[in-house]
Amino acid sequence: MGGVVNPNALVVAAQRLGGADFASRYAGLYLLRRCPETDPDDSLPFETMPAGLYGLDEELPDGAIAAQVALLRKREGNPYPNQISIGRTNNCDVILKFPWMSKLHAIVRLDADGKKLIDLGSTNGTRLNDQRLSPKVPVPLAPGDRIAFGKLRCQLVDAEQLHLYLSGNE
Repeated sequence: MGGVVNPNALVVAAQRLGGADFASRYAGLYLLRRCPETDPDDSLPFETMPAGLYGLDEELPDGAIAAQVALLRKREGNPYPNQISIGRTNNCDVILKFPWMSKLHAIVRLDADGKKLIDLGSTNGTRLNDQRLSPKVPVPLAPGDRIAFGKLRCQLVDAEQLHLYLSGNE
């Protein structure tokens, strides 16, 4: 699965495929933003470029659950193969276009002993499971963790967890 897909493709796939088939086809880690949020800035875009945006808040099939989903993956050609950059500029791996996001807000470092989330001294901070991160201090990251980049609240999910949410079985 490369590049950008139809905005509703994951919702449709979650409704049509069983959990194992969905997880096999869409393997990976995702940032899941459940919609609608109560934030008045909810209409602002949430996107990630070539790694793929799955914005699922328009033209949803009947009974679908609205969400926005960004695949947590390196963009081809970006340096530093062991880290995924997250921020609001177009040269980040995961681009989150919100005014409270720093240009280069945080990174996910891929270490031999697992994934680590690192705030890069962002203006509005990064929280993991409601704990504010100290700048430049790596903390372990795992599926199910709740992450806040400034005011943007999302959850790190794997394909199985994403399927449960999008199919309405969570």
